[in-house]
Amino acid sequence: FLFLDKLGGDSSCPLLAESLKRINDNAYETGRKLTENNPETGEITDYDYYQNLLERYSRTLTSYWLLANKMKDACKSDFKTVIFFIEKDSCARQNPNLCDAQGFVLDNLKRFYGDKLLIFTLHADLKEPSIKVLREYYKVGKYPAIIIDGQKHEGFVDKESLAKLLCDQGLCQ
Repeated sequence: FLFLDKLGGDSSCPLLAESLKRINDNAYETGRKLTENNPETGEITDYDYYQNLLERYSRTLTSYWLLANKMKDACKSDFKTVIFFIEKDSCARQNPNLCDAQGFVLDNLKRFYGDKLLIFTLHADLKEPSIKVLREYYKVGKYPAIIIDGQKHEGFVDKESLAKLLCDQGLCQ
């Protein structure tokens, strides 16, 4: 951010792109470790390790989201960002499969749009301060919740509706 502020977008965009790639690689690796140690599959041996890893993953995704938005503005990048808030207890009370179903819809759209769609899944029930700030900033009260380039959509959004929202915000152009 300091490079961008001092040198401007033209000079800093390659640095931002490289930083974004590094954060993406880090997020992917941490996400892989989370999948391997998922408590719901019974494979976890250390719950504290899993929680710490999940919090680290959330901090990485938050950093990734911040940098992506900075790069989008400064470098005139054309990708769209989606924050996907889930909360385990809330989703379980409504419909145990609701958050999973929203995740599958987002995964499907990610495969279709590729690098033009960046999705950041955040567990709202974590005590991570950055998640709390984002949750309060967007006034999220119902899960799942999706924030598309700053616009909040609470509750499940089906694939067709979500694709239309993304197109309306310029992803299909």
